[in-house]
Amino acid sequence: MEGTFDVRRYLEVVVSACWIVLTIVTIQTASRWSAAHASSEARVHRELDVADEGTAESGEMIKRAIEAAQGGPALTPDDLREIKRAGDRNSAELKAANQAMIEALAYEKVERHQFWWECAAWAALTLLGGVLAAGRRSANAKQPT
Repeated sequence: MEGTFDVRRYLEVVVSACWIVLTIVTIQTASRWSAAHASSEARVHRELDVADEGTAESGEMIKRAIEAAQGGPALTPDDLREIKRAGDRNSAELKAANQAMIEALAYEKVERHQFWWECAAWAALTLLGGVLAAGRRSANAKQPT
């Protein structure tokens, strides 16, 4: 049958091409997900270190204030302003660290979800390609030679 258009063969070629492209895209997404995970883990540890430093600094300021209240050397107005500035600075650093951790983890989550959707599409294309190939084989087996 010269000149006829075989829809099944066309679908096989299209599905195969999509499968090849989606395989490459899925591998790239998996690589980005892995990099995002490593990056978010590093960022979380870095921001936790910042939080620990801020907590230690605040602890020292609070310790000075408690000592002054218990009869130790009195705090001057400059000392009180410095304690307030340090507290405000630590609060701002902790908020920024928290926001950075949230953003890093959110990016990793987006990459993970994209990867799993791409894997599902890849699996569907694999199954569809298998069905089309099996149908062609059975049709070829039924044809007389």
